[in-house]
Amino acid sequence: MVTNYKEVKYNVAGKFFQQLIKTIHRLIELMKKYYMNTKKYKDAKEDLVNTLIFFCGGTNMIKRSILLFLVTFLLLTGCNERNQDNISFPVFNWNGHNYIVTNEPIPNDKIEEKVGEIKEQTTDLPTKHEEGYRLNTGTNIYKIRAVEITNDIDSNMAIEIEGEYRVARIIVDIK
Repeated sequence: MVTNYKEVKYNVAGKFFQQLIKTIHRLIELMKKYYMNTKKYKDAKEDLVNTLIFFCGGTNMIKRSILLFLVTFLLLTGCNERNQDNISFPVFNWNGHNYIVTNEPIPNDKIEEKVGEIKEQTTDLPTKHEEGYRLNTGTNIYKIRAVEITNDIDSNMAIEIEGEYRVARIIVDIK
C-alpha cells in the first residue's frame, strides 16, 4: 500500500512538473512572439495572462512560488529599456562610416576646418551620410589639424556641441 501511495505522489509531482515545463515553454514562445512582432503585443499579453491564470489554479505552495518567480522574471526583463544597438553616446555617419562622439574635449587651435553638418536626425544608428543619432540637425562637423579622415581605426573628426569641440572616433567592425 505504501508503494502505491509513493507512486501516486510521484505521478502527481510528475504531472505538475510536466505542466510546469509546458507552461515555461509557452511563456518563452509568447516572449518570442512579443519581441519578433511588437504589433501583436496585445495578443501576446492576453495569451500570457491566460496562461498565468491557468497556471495559478490550485493551492499548491510550490506552484505559487514558481509562478511568483516567473512573473518577477518577466516583469524585470520587460521593464528593461534598451536601445536596439546599446549605444548611449551620439553617433553620426560620414561617407558610410559611423563616428561615435566622445566626451574628450579638443582645443580650438586643433580644429582645421568645417567639413559638414548633421542634415538629418535619426532614432537609430545612422546609415546615410551626415545623418546623426542623438545629434541635432545643424550640428557642425570639423576636420582635426594633422589628422586625415580615412576609413581606418585612426580616423578622428571633431564635432561642436554647445560651443565646445569634442573628438569623434570612427566605429570600426572588428573581425
